[in-house]
Amino acid sequence: MQKITISGNLGKDAEVKKLESGRNCIYFNVAVNAVKKQEGTKVTQTQWYSVSYFVNSEAILQYLKTGTKVVVCGNLDLDIFKSEKSQKVYVNANILATDVEIVGFVDAEPQPKQAAPPMPDEEPDFL
Repeated sequence: MQKITISGNLGKDAEVKKLESGRNCIYFNVAVNAVKKQEGTKVTQTQWYSVSYFVNSEAILQYLKTGTKVVVCGNLDLDIFKSEKSQKVYVNANILATDVEIVGFVDAEPQPKQAAPPMPDEEPDFL
């Protein structure tokens, strides 16, 4: 069994494509920040995931706007390709979503930024 769950923010507004079957495919990208230890220092890296969400309704589009925080569950599909020009190998992480939960809406009017809570002194075991 293969399952992936990510939590992050939309990089731009979601788009819809109508399929021949009558269903809709909602496309969007999610930025996930990962904290890693690099040479003894914590470094935040942003990883991008492409998401395809097959639904019968377009109603969710009104909520999937740039900056919206979502939790996406689904199956991971990796596209691996080689650039003819640079000869580099690229990997694109696609998620075929089975569930999309909106956990933070983007406000119509920007709110003043609040300071983020401090990181705990204890580091998780995986760092």
